[in-house]
Amino acid sequence: MAICLRPYQERVSHEVGAILREGVRRVLVQMSTGAGKTVLASHFIERAQATGRRIFFLCHRIELVAGTSGTLERYGISHGVIAAGYAANPEALIQVCSIDTLKTRLGDVPTPWAIIVDETHHCRAAGWEQAISHFVDAGSILIGLTATPKRLDGRGLGAFFDSIVLGPQTADLITSGHLSGFRHFMPDAPDRFLVGDPVAHWQRRAVGLRSVGFAKDTAHSRRIVEQFNAAGVPAAHLDANTPKEERRNTIRAFADGHILVLINVDLFGEGFDLAAVAGRPVTVDCVMFYRRTKSLSLYLQWAGRALRPAPNKTAIVLDHAGNWYLHGDIDAVREWSLGDDTGKIAKPAERAPITCLNASARRVSRTLKRVKLFTRTANAADTPSRSKSGKSSRKLRKASCAKRPVKNAKLREQIRKEKNLKPTAWPISPDWAVSAATKTHTSGRS
Repeated sequence: MAICLRPYQERVSHEVGAILREGVRRVLVQMSTGAGKTVLASHFIERAQATGRRIFFLCHRIELVAGTSGTLERYGISHGVIAAGYAANPEALIQVCSIDTLKTRLGDVPTPWAIIVDETHHCRAAGWEQAISHFVDAGSILIGLTATPKRLDGRGLGAFFDSIVLGPQTADLITSGHLSGFRHFMPDAPDRFLVGDPVAHWQRRAVGLRSVGFAKDTAHSRRIVEQFNAAGVPAAHLDANTPKEERRNTIRAFADGHILVLINVDLFGEGFDLAAVAGRPVTVDCVMFYRRTKSLSLYLQWAGRALRPAPNKTAIVLDHAGNWYLHGDIDAVREWSLGDDTGKIAKPAERAPITCLNASARRVSRTLKRVKLFTRTANAADTPSRSKSGKSSRKLRKASCAKRPVKNAKLREQIRKEKNLKPTAWPISPDWAVSAATKTHTSGRS
């Protein structure tokens, strides 16, 4: 199968080649989640292999090793794998490497012409830095790939790279059809850690859609899965410790539609290729954030799980943890660089967040009390202090308020909606705003 690059991938490839010809040996490529970084890397590898050059592709997790190896196989690129559980093929010019395995074999492998480092924002970790420094000091070219050139501590990657090549912005990829448009729902409670009933809001906003949720730990994930199953929605839990065969079978059931909801812990984040594990195409239509993260990389990676395009698709993001308050719009225009100010928003998304009513019992009660007080006050001036029958003005005002309708149409609609809302009973928190950010990537405002 031939590698066909999109126009922006060809541009990035030419820019990287031009920089390397100038003598720069440490180049970082920034491309949004879903933009095709692995395809671009396969193109680099194919060209190097044709000239007899050796390349190592470094991954930080065994699942990413399997996904990258599957992509190279699909393009007919022969390669070996350096990872636990794989048979070694030291004669292959191309090696897909697990960083945990490679760092223990640095003295036993030849120095490659270049190393391509996936998810390069991890390069400050001890194992990464050890392997990268070993090969760069030995003369290897370093090519990094990441959607977010920003470490968890907020620092840039200028200590590891000399030049950066930028791919298109997420908004541009959506406009061109290379990523899906989306709607973003979140609570109007920025100070709350986690809000909302996971099942009720999925049924309201994403019922029937193939969905992936991100939980904070295994117990939390399993509890959410139990709630979905109890509601008749087929759901399953996966984490990094799930046996490989069980994980593969679960993902295949998800791909075939036998499971609608997959809740995971630290598995479906950076670079994880569901299609490669399932052995067939998989489209995620909805993502659900059940944990808060300080990592901009994780936030954009999670959202990117649902942005793979499909005909007539509008992805759904259910941000129960309010990560938007920490990181902003998923499709905001961001300024990426090698400096410490990388990732700052240069231009917010075109559609502003929409703040809707809070559905908690306390909010409903307070609103109805305000409406009642407003109606009484409005009628008080027209109510005599004492009637001919001797009834007190208080009783007359009470009777008048009960019979007289609220004339404000918006207020009347608000009362009607809130009377029909019931407080949720999710054990984590009962407070959920119907949506503080409802977002579809189209022009104009709602």
